[in-house]
Amino acid sequence: MPRVLLLAFGCALGVWSGLGQTAAAATAAPEDTQRFAWASGWEAHAGPSAAGAAAITLAVDATALPGPGLVYAREYLSGPQLTTLVFPRWIPGTHAPCGPVENLGGLYLHDAQGAVVAWERDPQDPWTIHLHPNGALTHVVLDLTYIANQPSENSEGVDCESSRRYGLINWNCLLFYPVGVLPATIATTVAMRLPPLWDFASALAVGRRTDDAVWFTPVVLSEVLDRPVLCGATMEHLPLRVQGAAPGVTLDIVSQFRRAQAPISSADLHALQRLPDEADALFGGAWFSHYDVLLRIGTGGMGLEHGSCGVDGADQDGLDDPHQIWTRELMPHEFVHSWCGKHRRPIGMLTPTYQDTPVLDDLWVYEGLTELLGRVLAVRTGLMEAADWRAGLVEDVTTLTRTSGRDWRTLRDTCRCSWQLRASSQRHAELRRNQDYYTEGALFWLVVDRQLRATTHGVKSLDDFCQQFLGPHGPTAPGYTEAELVAALGAVAPGDWAGMIHTWIDTTHPLDVAAILDHSGWTMEHVPVDPHDPIAIEHVSEQDLYASIGVHFSGGYLVQLDPLGPIARLGLSNGDYLSAINGQELGQDFRVLVAALATASPEHPATIRVQHRGLPETLELSPRPLTEQVLVRDAKESDDFAPLLAARVHGARSVPAADDAPAATPAIQP
Repeated sequence: MPRVLLLAFGCALGVWSGLGQTAAAATAAPEDTQRFAWASGWEAHAGPSAAGAAAITLAVDATALPGPGLVYAREYLSGPQLTTLVFPRWIPGTHAPCGPVENLGGLYLHDAQGAVVAWERDPQDPWTIHLHPNGALTHVVLDLTYIANQPSENSEGVDCESSRRYGLINWNCLLFYPVGVLPATIATTVAMRLPPLWDFASALAVGRRTDDAVWFTPVVLSEVLDRPVLCGATMEHLPLRVQGAAPGVTLDIVSQFRRAQAPISSADLHALQRLPDEADALFGGAWFSHYDVLLRIGTGGMGLEHGSCGVDGADQDGLDDPHQIWTRELMPHEFVHSWCGKHRRPIGMLTPTYQDTPVLDDLWVYEGLTELLGRVLAVRTGLMEAADWRAGLVEDVTTLTRTSGRDWRTLRDTCRCSWQLRASSQRHAELRRNQDYYTEGALFWLVVDRQLRATTHGVKSLDDFCQQFLGPHGPTAPGYTEAELVAALGAVAPGDWAGMIHTWIDTTHPLDVAAILDHSGWTMEHVPVDPHDPIAIEHVSEQDLYASIGVHFSGGYLVQLDPLGPIARLGLSNGDYLSAINGQELGQDFRVLVAALATASPEHPATIRVQHRGLPETLELSPRPLTEQVLVRDAKESDDFAPLLAARVHGARSVPAADDAPAATPAIQP
């Protein structure tokens, strides 16, 4: 028999208008009794709800977020027969059952008269609790504590995080709702108390505000969860497009660091100011009324899409590096998701509640198309150079062609196993595959664009498909089937689109490099790595490194040794640790390793320091020639990628001419 938890909580319920004054046995800390005094009477501002319908009013105290990393919430929930409540499990955009219920640090329930309501967790579903009230229960008060800063591999982006100077609040961490009730029907009002002198940004509309608290305009629960809050001591609001004939777009930046300079360069800000118009040109206009790019500058990267905002996390080094592809495409990627994933999404992912398991079969569209378009918009706006776009293309092609797991696992299978593949495999990743629906899905859509252009002699392109299928002037139904997608492609240009999807998505096959590169005006060749070129050093892939010394690394440890490779010939083995080369400590910066290997040869070997079976050793390493694969311009053919990358909006920065590419050099075999 499941154990019932009887949780007593002393609370001055007088701050809840109309809830009565009955007190329960006091077990909470004295200071907790006044924690929500600032919100006294706030529930009176809740929006109207139909008689007997479920409604939520939620007060959130974030004042302890920057220090202890705790968030306190008080939820007033009304509805018919509140016997089973659920914590949101499948949060849109994560593609995972990752609602971080494990981070609850306290949960206390009372009825409208202040009597303790006993509850127990469901024995098979930790996101579900069953209530055991004395009599019918139509109103319940939940007090919960949430522990921030410990996301799982899948919940990062929909969790709560903070430093001394900023915070990210996702409402899905702070409430329960009645089982079986559609979140799109639950009238919800949210109030939030901020740390002193902190500002905030959110796509939620503000109803009223005081010095340290804000009351948001009531909306339904599904809209609340789609509009997180970024807050902090250094918040800046930079307009990317002023509200006018087209919807406004704002870049809201907060940093965990004290800064002596602007958080983002003027060149990047200028490029981002082109993003709204370039996206409108791609999709035929915006469907939202306003959009917020919520950018957190701190430790580590992350991104999560929403309809009217995107949550983007980047470190300062990444923002300052013009050649870091992931950071360059981050904000355009999440912006594209507003159309591809939010405005319209595969019908299997259009689930009615946060407890329903979605069908993830079409992540090759949801994420793959977005991956391509995010990078394309990064080039069209000037955030990314065309040369870096090509370097990313080479890296993706090279990685996928060397991924032997493609022999047994289809791309569709990586979609269905999405959240299980999010964490990179530390051993033999090439056998398992990762979330390849991002990169291989992007390559599929690159080939689609090439075929559309070839079939229509350049008249039609992927832009036309996006406008007709994903834009505000296309179909109005939020969900679409794969058959509808095939029909939409056929409406742009004839072709065996269903057959192409079957081959790329549902069969195991060698990567069709010919479809990606043949007659593109570019050829992929091996060229020596210039040790003095920081861009070349940055672009050396893990596969290039393996070809040179015959080993993969996991945090400095040797894994997956080539038994005939230079590292194995030294007698080293899996689990040994490489700490330095030529007297330079490596740490986690393997650019030092790459630069040293680029100058080494059998006549001039590199000196490495390792821990071999726990004992230090100094050895001489003679690597194979270190090369990188690059795209080399073939002047005999036109540049087939240039039309895709060209800016669409008058006055936007043009894509660099094709002659910015390296000259052809003899291919070097690895």
